[in-house]
Amino acid sequence: LNLFSLLLVSATEGCVFASVVGCLSAPLATAFWSLFHYDYDSDVISWRPGWTHTSAFTLASACLLLPAVIAYNVFAIKDVKDAKKEEKGYSDVSSSEYEWD
Repeated sequence: LNLFSLLLVSATEGCVFASVVGCLSAPLATAFWSLFHYDYDSDVISWRPGWTHTSAFTLASACLLLPAVIAYNVFAIKDVKDAKKEEKGYSDVSSSEYEWD
């Protein structure tokens, strides 16, 4: 997980997105293990879904976190594009910044 976090931080604009994505690991792992069962004797993972109250909380947290991660990523990309536009001089600044002689 540390290598994944390092690669994610280097590919994105900062560590905030990496920590937000890292928050998804617990609900996704819990969802996986509520759908599958590991048999230690035969060393096999088999399909055995089990629904408990913790599964409901896992599903609810994933339903909250997944759209938040997507929205964060979309708006971060939008902010980067706006910053690049401002660097190139295409910003939509007000006329009060410039002196119109």
